Amino acid sequence: MPDMRVRKMEYKLRNDVSMASDEPFSNSKKEIYNFAAILFCGVIELILMHIFLVNIDKDIAIFVSAMTALILTFLFFVMHGLIYKKIILRQEGISIDVPVTPKLFVPYSNIAKVESFVSGQKMDRHTGLRATVLEEPNIEISLYNPIFFNWLRHVRSVSKIGLSLDKPDQFAGLTNSKIAQRKEDGRQL
Repeated sequence: MPDMRVRKMEYKLRNDVSMASDEPFSNSKKEIYNFAAILFCGVIELILMHIFLVNIDKDIAIFVSAMTALILTFLFFVMHGLIYKKIILRQEGISIDVPVTPKLFVPYSNIAKVESFVSGQKMDRHTGLRATVLEEPNIEISLYNPIFFNWLRHVRSVSKIGLSLDKPDQFAGLTNSKIAQRKEDGRQL
């Protein structure tokens, strides 16, 4: 009987395989650069704070340095996720995988429109999901029917999703063309 770890790996490999028709879009580079700057400043702050606090109390210096190191480790892994996790246009819908937000799959049949997000516009906290970390979204996906998902121990529904992408115009064009193709093929509504 195969080991449970082997089964989990086989399941992960089977579900993460991309089709040749899948088109990945990366998160905004500006967001990644902002995280890199925060991490750099955090490391400098960690060193200076430790040097300053060692003169006051060694135990406090160790505690504050350990907490800062934990926070910097968390931020490093969020930045790592921003670099390697993608928003993927699949055959049947959009797979959204952004750090610190739930992993979602939105079928093309549920997408009403994909358009540019107006800078300065606020997204409603109760009906919208900002699938970004630091930046404002530059793409807004409007849905026909809300999507329900578990998030922080309660069920949440969204009817709009905001994304921050490197190539928002290309994403909107490809998504809208796939939606139009679905309508022509008669697979939607």
